Amino acid sequence: MKTLFAAVSAIGLLASTPAFAQTSATGEILLSATVDKACGVGNHKSGAASDAAWDQADISVNLANANGQFAGQTFTNRSFGNVWCNGAANVTLSVGALTSTSSSADTSSFTNRFDVVVVTDAGVYVGAGQDATLSTVGEASGVKSLTGATGGAFETGLRAFGGADSIQVVADPSNRRAVAGDYNGYVRFTATAI
Repeated sequence: MKTLFAAVSAIGLLASTPAFAQTSATGEILLSATVDKACGVGNHKSGAASDAAWDQADISVNLANANGQFAGQTFTNRSFGNVWCNGAANVTLSVGALTSTSSSADTSSFTNRFDVVVVTDAGVYVGAGQDATLSTVGEASGVKSLTGATGGAFETGLRAFGGADSIQVVADPSNRRAVAGDYNGYVRFTATAI
């Protein structure tokens, strides 16, 4: 009986002792950031790496052979460099014919424009797919462009998706000679954050 009384007394003591509630408190420092939309060139981070077969140099074309005529010339694997945007962007691929401000009254023998045809896998950025072709042939302005929007952030890399597989400077269809002077043209990849 003494054992039973002692056990009941012990249980009574436990019941009469106030229970302390489990509590917790949190102090915190919230972190936040905002990244502005941006596009740039360089600082390759992903995608295709640079390759000795791809050249980033500008092109100088010899428009006059020994008899002053131009037979046409094709250049391959030319890179725009690594173009990137950290969000969606409008992308424009454009080609400008090789032209001069010099002119001649004898337009049956001389020209100041040589058309350019470009094939580029960078067409994927404007919805034109791989091997998109841009040609200034038949374009009165001497310019041909394709524009589209990317679905999100992208980086072209330094190879196929960031350059021109081929750039063909086309011979004049009438085999006219080039007027003396400076000629300028371009193949351009432009990305603008949206």
